[in-house]
Amino acid sequence: MQPKQEHPLEFGLVDAESLIVDPREAERHLSSPEFPALVESVRRDDILQPPGVLRNLQVAFGTGRVLAKRKARPGERILVCWLQESMSEAQFNLLKWVENMRRQNWTPTEQSDRLFDLKQLHADLNQKQLSDLVGLTPTKISTLLAVFKCAPEVQKLYRENLLTPSDCAELAQLPVEVQRALASQRASGEILNREALKKLRIQHQTSETTTVKSSRVRMQIGGVQILVTGSSVSVEDLSELFKTGLNHCRRAEKMRWDIRTLERVLGDENRKEDPHSEI
Repeated sequence: MQPKQEHPLEFGLVDAESLIVDPREAERHLSSPEFPALVESVRRDDILQPPGVLRNLQVAFGTGRVLAKRKARPGERILVCWLQESMSEAQFNLLKWVENMRRQNWTPTEQSDRLFDLKQLHADLNQKQLSDLVGLTPTKISTLLAVFKCAPEVQKLYRENLLTPSDCAELAQLPVEVQRALASQRASGEILNREALKKLRIQHQTSETTTVKSSRVRMQIGGVQILVTGSSVSVEDLSELFKTGLNHCRRAEKMRWDIRTLERVLGDENRKEDPHSEI
């Protein structure tokens, strides 16, 4: 039986003054013109994303936040992300990349790749844990990862910045053949925007839905029983039928016809046609 692997991500509260920071990193942050704003942010909202700390209390990343915490909230403890000694260099670097996603100008493709790599390294992380870790909403994460559910041709267009993450989220819900066709149209500008793409996606999914029809439909509405018969009647047919019937009823009200007069008028208007249904 193999020993249980220790998860490399744990969180804990420690005294901010006890943390060991790299003097060069500390000097860089303290001399930065952006540091006062960071201090004010921490004073107002506290630390929004925990710094990464090794078990020997050495700060691996997030030095600026540690220093800002000491200055803005002296004497308070700080929430840290404990990095296990068993963490590989790849895992460590990946956490550093993801940790900076909110503060650096990452492109959508870079965000997608980092999130995908993170999920590969930590398959046990659910969407909520991943959201807490990288500071993005679960919806945003799903959108950025949608490209990996798309055909290779679609992924290529995404990496060429011809498709957006939202485009890929729409395309990922469709069969591969349809993905390719719509992605090409979107990349060329034939499909103008994501909303137009969404409409086409819904149309395709709707057209694939099996339509259930019946030759006889009996309905009870407000104490009145309605019987509709025809060769094949669907819900869509009923909807159109009732819309037309409502228009006829409104005409009858305007003309002050009773129900028998309405029935006779409709019969006269349709006497030369072979009726498909009757009510």
